[in-house]
Amino acid sequence: MSTPATPDTPFWTDGPKTGEERLRRIAGWTSIAMFLVWIGFSALAFVWNLDQRSLLRRAQRDPFSVSLDEVHDADARAHFLNRTLLVLMLVTAAVFIMWLYLEYRRVQRANEPTRFEAGWAIGAWFVPFLNWFRPYQVMEDVWKATAGRERSRVLVGAWWACYLGSLAIFIAAGSGEDAQSLEDALNKNGLYIARAVVVLAAAALALVMVRAVVRSPAGDIATGSES
Repeated sequence: MSTPATPDTPFWTDGPKTGEERLRRIAGWTSIAMFLVWIGFSALAFVWNLDQRSLLRRAQRDPFSVSLDEVHDADARAHFLNRTLLVLMLVTAAVFIMWLYLEYRRVQRANEPTRFEAGWAIGAWFVPFLNWFRPYQVMEDVWKATAGRERSRVLVGAWWACYLGSLAIFIAAGSGEDAQSLEDALNKNGLYIARAVVVLAAAALALVMVRAVVRSPAGDIATGSES
């Protein structure tokens, strides 16, 4: 007696997962965790930079009112932020780019329209000039095929604008060690405060965006329905 044929389960469904599908979900939720860390780190950087600004203002008004311990504490905090920033950037980049690549492959396997080969989800971040807009286009393709069917597509643009803004401020601020006067230090401190705010916004938007894609209903890709 023959048994009824069982239809193949699409790899994007909530049924049994392939190894790549499990990796995609792990990379997605790990990215979300990293963006939560970024939000906490940015809030801490904002508070510490405000404290440093108060110290610089006090030194400007009355240099003798600032103790060596306060200066050493401020320097230690600055070094901690700089070292942590580098580590967070490397870890987040590795996890997020892997997730974006796997999401792009998922979209292509679902026969949704994409503009590039899946390899661009990785390579676009490392090609000069292209890395200012191609990663956004890759993310836009993923968003349109998944959570973007039910949510505003403005979210992706806002995230990318904050990301580029944080890079521009990062370049303008430099390391802070080249400040020649208290006025220079105050100007750079202002850039650090602005960077903390923009990075926090970028991390919050990225968290919402990635979470929406990871949790997007399987039917959105499977049926290609428009909302």
